Amino acid sequence: MKEKQLLIKEYRDLANSATTIVDRIKYTISADALEFPMSDIIANTIPLNYIGEFRRTFLSNFYIADVVYQGVTFPSSEHAYQSAKFDTDVFIKLLNSTLN
Repeated sequence: MKEKQLLIKEYRDLANSATTIVDRIKYTISADALEFPMSDIIANTIPLNYIGEFRRTFLSNFYIADVVYQGVTFPSSEHAYQSAKFDTDVFIKLLNSTLN
């Protein structure tokens, strides 16, 4: 454990004396990786099934709320997002005809 602390200190010292931003970042990340193990970070994150709590709420991309994008009204932000992938007048006309 003492060796680990010495290595962390050495990386912090190298980061503080680094002459380039790349070296500063490299040594800081190395020290952080030793000081804050990923297992601790993962254990303290929100569980994956927690995202289910947001479904059907205003925090969901699929929540029904009119969104106007490029003059077209979409039923949700997800619909507007997907339409943004296509930048053609034909698609917008087709979409308008199906939404109305």
